[in-house]
This record gives sequence, C-alpha cells and structure tokens, in this order.
Amino acid sequence: MAGAVSYKISTEIPASYMEKLFSFIYTQYLLPQKQRFANFFREITNGVPFLSYFVLDAQRKQLLKAEIKGTMPIEIKLIPIGELTDSTAIEEAKQDVVIAVQIFEERARKSTLYFAKR
Repeated sequence: MAGAVSYKISTEIPASYMEKLFSFIYTQYLLPQKQRFANFFREITNGVPFLSYFVLDAQRKQLLKAEIKGTMPIEIKLIPIGELTDSTAIEEAKQDVVIAVQIFEERARKSTLYFAKR
C-alpha cells in the first residue's frame, strides 16, 4: 500500500461542539484502547482542533498514522507506515473515527434539551 488516503466525514454536531468531540475521541475512545493506539498529539490552531495518533498492529508495531482535523466536514488522513499496511487496516482506522463520532453524536442528542414554540 502506498501513499496517504484522505476521507471526509459529515457530522450533525454544530461546529461549536468540535472541541468537545475531539476531547471525547481522545479520552473516551482512543486512550482506553492503548493496545491499538499510541503516540497521541493534540492541538488547537485558530480554533480548529487537530488530533493525530498511530494505529498499532497485534504486535504493537506502528501500522499507520491517523490525522484528524476538526473542520466541517471532519477531515481524516491515514498514512501507511511500511509496505505491510493493507486496505483492510486503513478501512478499520477510518471506521474507528466514524464510530467515535457516531457515539458522540448519540450522547449529544440524549443530553440536548429541545424547546418548541407553540
């Protein structure tokens, strides 16, 4: 597998929730799975959150680097490391982000109070 692969993920959350989303992805999804993810880097530049980390294989060797940018839509860049990174690993890394976003969206919906005008 050669070269980086980029994806965009649409989300229903407002841009004002993006920092909370990235904090959730980091603390609730990635950190608890330290056997699968390592070398985390987080920053916010001009109000746009950024998160990067390495996806590990079963032997804890770096398989690919993931970079996520908190724009609308969310941008994901997956960079294979070495020749052994296959399309299945890339798809799984993409789905990890999609799942984390969906979990956050569901929690946000459950904790949001809606007002209706009659």
